Amino acid sequence: MLDRREFTRLLLTGAAGLALPHPLRAGRGQESFFTWHEIAPGIRAAIGGGGNVLLLSDGGEALISDAKNLGLGHTLRREAEAFGARVTRAVNTHHHGDHTGGNIAFARDLPLLANSKAAGRIRAQADALVASSGARIDRTIAQLREGGSAPAAVLADLEREREALAQASPDQIAPNETIENERELRVGRRVVHLRHVGHGHTDNDLFLHLPDANVIHTGDLLFVGRHGFMDQNGGVDSEGWQRSVRAMIELCDAETVVVSGHGAIVDREGLQRQYEYFGVLRDAVEAAVAEGRTKEEVQALRPDALAEVEGDPSRNLGVVYDEVTSG
Repeated sequence: MLDRREFTRLLLTGAAGLALPHPLRAGRGQESFFTWHEIAPGIRAAIGGGGNVLLLSDGGEALISDAKNLGLGHTLRREAEAFGARVTRAVNTHHHGDHTGGNIAFARDLPLLANSKAAGRIRAQADALVASSGARIDRTIAQLREGGSAPAAVLADLEREREALAQASPDQIAPNETIENERELRVGRRVVHLRHVGHGHTDNDLFLHLPDANVIHTGDLLFVGRHGFMDQNGGVDSEGWQRSVRAMIELCDAETVVVSGHGAIVDREGLQRQYEYFGVLRDAVEAAVAEGRTKEEVQALRPDALAEVEGDPSRNLGVVYDEVTSG
């Protein structure tokens, strides 16, 4: 376990992430909605509008991992394909809406793969998504028009997505292929390993490992510089989350590029900080419980080692309290 000083040093030195090239436009001469970074030959990350997305292209084929927020799937696919390769396969790293809201742009005509529990959860929430989609997308369009800075193509994409969702069935939103623990995919000549370790951020997290490029896409198993969302309704487990992070760390060397679910693109130390984060939480909670403190008192704790993490730790302290006291 890192001591407080070492944990804080790692957090501060890594918060800005790896040095990256300037954002790219989505294809030659086209204005992009997302910020695209090329992190290795044929591998890009799309930042903004939901959880970070990984795009792998080779031999005229492309794999995209995650689909951004509701309304943005068509924009994501259009911009991804503007780099020159047709998207031929999609992946959901887990079921949360900021990673699956745009599924309608992929699931209707592509293999869309996720852990089996994720597929079940996405299917279960599909009717509610469809019912709310029109009003939600209308609000997004109104906000973009009011701001006056959205490309016309993005507004057209939003209109298309609203129309598609208006008559969508769960089959057009939910993943149509599932895995339990591991799967190897090929994109052109390149190999992608998908892995589900167990309960972590949710009960259905996948991460992607691209061994030839030395790149990992973590999904929401990694939040950089902020308190990650611990989804009790979705099967969160702090110790299981650590096991998933440890499995990714074991695949890393000093040069590995790590694309987080939220926040900066980092390296192995970014994963190490996430691993230590839960150790700090659990140590603080276990000590407080041993002293007889209530849940409310535990949620008021502010561990020194987390002082530089953005946001309020109260909710996560409460989740870990429930874990510690449930046995």
